[in-house]
Amino acid sequence: MAKFLAFFLLNIFLLCRTSIASPTNGKKPDSGAGVQNTQPPKRSKSQSIHDKRIIQALDKLPPGVRETLTRGGADAFKNMTKEMIRKLPASVYASVGIDAIRSMDREQLKEMTMNMNKGTNSKDLETILGEVDENQFNDMLEDMQNSSQKLSKKQMEAFTKQMKAKRGDPSTWSADTVKQLGKMVTGLSPRELKELAGAGPTTFEASLEEIRKGNVKELSKGQKLEIVSGALQTYGSQDRWNASTVQKMSKFIGSMKGEDLRKIPTTALKGALADLAASDMDKKSSRQLLTKLKDPTNGYGTPDSWNSETLRSMGSLSSGMTVKDIKNLDKNAVKGALDTLGKAKLSTSQAKKLASKMKEALGSPDSWSAETIKNASNILRGLKPKDLRSLPADAIKGSLKELKTIEFSRGQARELAKKMKETLGNPSSWNESVAEEMGPLVGGLPLSDLKNMSNNVLKSVLKTLKQDDSIPPSKKRAIIAKAKAAGHFKLLEAGSFLKTFSLKDLENVDPINDLGLNDTIEANSTTDTDRELLSWKLSQARKVLEKIKAIWGEPDDANSGWTLENIVRLKGLAIGVWKGLIDKIPAHDIVDVLEEFSQRDGFTPGQVKMILRAYKEKMRLETPSNFSSLDEIEVDSLGRFITELDDADLEHLSNYSGIEAVRQMGQLELKEKPHRLIKRKLKIALKLIARMRRLQDVRPNDLLSQDLEDLGNLALGFSPEEVANMTSDAFRGAVQVFGQIIGFNREQLTALASKVKEAYK
Repeated sequence: MAKFLAFFLLNIFLLCRTSIASPTNGKKPDSGAGVQNTQPPKRSKSQSIHDKRIIQALDKLPPGVRETLTRGGADAFKNMTKEMIRKLPASVYASVGIDAIRSMDREQLKEMTMNMNKGTNSKDLETILGEVDENQFNDMLEDMQNSSQKLSKKQMEAFTKQMKAKRGDPSTWSADTVKQLGKMVTGLSPRELKELAGAGPTTFEASLEEIRKGNVKELSKGQKLEIVSGALQTYGSQDRWNASTVQKMSKFIGSMKGEDLRKIPTTALKGALADLAASDMDKKSSRQLLTKLKDPTNGYGTPDSWNSETLRSMGSLSSGMTVKDIKNLDKNAVKGALDTLGKAKLSTSQAKKLASKMKEALGSPDSWSAETIKNASNILRGLKPKDLRSLPADAIKGSLKELKTIEFSRGQARELAKKMKETLGNPSSWNESVAEEMGPLVGGLPLSDLKNMSNNVLKSVLKTLKQDDSIPPSKKRAIIAKAKAAGHFKLLEAGSFLKTFSLKDLENVDPINDLGLNDTIEANSTTDTDRELLSWKLSQARKVLEKIKAIWGEPDDANSGWTLENIVRLKGLAIGVWKGLIDKIPAHDIVDVLEEFSQRDGFTPGQVKMILRAYKEKMRLETPSNFSSLDEIEVDSLGRFITELDDADLEHLSNYSGIEAVRQMGQLELKEKPHRLIKRKLKIALKLIARMRRLQDVRPNDLLSQDLEDLGNLALGFSPEEVANMTSDAFRGAVQVFGQIIGFNREQLTALASKVKEAYK
């Protein structure tokens, strides 16, 4: 009773205090001549101290700390320990006021910054960044460069918005400004990344350097394309590029159209080969570059003239070799470059042809050493079962560390498991260290062997197998049964095996403990990674979320556990969300929740409509015309939900946001979608392209290669007649786009084949 009364009085006190601290229209009241101004410390415009989230956070703190933060002002964080600073959520920092924030010392600021993660509300972050002074903002940027935490697109945009407020438009930034922003530069929209080129070569090159430090694959399609556009503005057309230019653009060259890749001088590619070889490039781009490098005058000539040094210098680009190229390689060149070729991402046909070359150069597999097997690595996927059977058991044992990282077929894994039994004896005698050493290869053992292994050993095996979807359900069930029998089993350990659980199996689960939902969100942590690996069925997710609901309460309870930070922890489990939860997510959190959900597969069409309906209501986007306010980052944050927006909503997007929406839709897998839906979205996309190009409409013969690149998978909506009407130049410039699309019907494929003949005659 006493606790309830104290909580009630605190709420009344805070409510009264806020009404005083928030004058009408945000203006300071006239204090009168000679009268002391007793107005409380200034609060953030977007926050109120009686916000339920903030009261909830404050109520968990010791009374003295709670009262100090409630008073706000310059003494709010005085003498507060790092441990306490670390516990405070962003909502509290965003509510204490500018005086409190600016009074934080360097260590306190660092603790606050380093604790920011995907569970941090982007609007709270934007408020905090708007209240820190210049030096504090610089310190926060420095701290974020050293943080392992991954931020969402909206969170990174909060940093770039503040930098724009301080330094102006990106087209005016210096190289030092870009370096100071560091990895947060990827929070700029595609258009803004291109604008950096307008600031001059040193600024643009600084942006390339900072982006290269991170994971380029996490950039949106639009960002990559505009970086390439910025490079053309900075360095001129590709036929004028030199080796230095290619080195700087090495991680972005894979985003270029085939016709543009072909323009790059062979000498420039050859001079930058070390950088290109180290880039993680897709096969189509690797193949285009290798075609250039076959130039007999300025390149390396045809593959039959390549030596082992040439092959080693090509690094990951070797994944672009055709089967004919591999057939023509000298066997001794392959032998001398095994360690490089074995690391390449090879298709099955490439691996088979290279394995044949290996046998030509090294003889029968029964004579291969452990060192040879280690170097060959991915090439071994091309060996026949009889070849794997002939590998020396001792050589296999000596190369297990490498073998267990290779994605062998089920039949190949069976052969290797048999070989290990020859060396290690009956699996029933294996201990945990042996099982861990074998890794995923244990999955090749027959079910009878798995059932005879000890419980603890199979629990250890689960750690290495839980990402393997190729394991048959019968084996998965046997392994899970043994792992449970070993004791102290948590759902977190199940990975893709989770789908074998019945609803009855989930009856006695403690979801908070089993899923580590009380653990701190930390990028790349074991718990966070394990939650990401769990594969949920919809019925399972609903069952477990009901159990979580019993613990966290209803979404609108005073002490509800359904905070943004907790929702982010759910990962794939989020596919079980229900209408009552979505409807009660605060407007303050909806953008961040939507971005998190948009990365998840498994939502039903009804759930998607429910989520988007709540998003529209809370963001005041009920009418299509309101969608004109969405920027490119907000469109990008919609992710896979973008195709579910109403046609009228898409039509009202601004020019740049509209093109970003086209690119987003073009990246999604559409082959399972109804053809009429694809046709409808293609029609909208063409309207958006026409508006961007200031045309009344766009017909197939008006499309440029860049338009086809942007449309991507939406090209599934073109009729055979529309394909026939495309210009040869546009088609030739985007032919690799069509080559990657899966889902064309027979009539479309016939039309595409005719267009290829016409374009390349």
